[in-house]
Amino acid sequence: AASDVYKRQRFCYTCSKVEEKKIPKLKATVSISCKSKTLKVGEKLKLKIKKRTYPDVLKSWTTGNKKVATVNKKGKVSAVKKGKATITLKMKSGCTATCKVTVK
Repeated sequence: AASDVYKRQRFCYTCSKVEEKKIPKLKATVSISCKSKTLKVGEKLKLKIKKRTYPDVLKSWTTGNKKVATVNKKGKVSAVKKGKATITLKMKSGCTATCKVTVK
């Protein structure tokens, strides 16, 4: 499909021709600094984007259970009470990465 390809053009000053090269787009990917973590109530954890497909950017950090763990827009997780929560990082492209947090 045309949306799966970038077109790059260059001009040859010697022969005055325009060359066009098709370059396949990379599939958007992202990874997070840890896949799972156990915290004690009151502890904090700073999650970071480990790898991402350029030029994709961060859209949001969310928690699956606000009663157990909260997360701010910079990826700082706070353990609230005992239980389990999944922290999700979402990129503008739609790709996601998760970290499972267990609070003891």
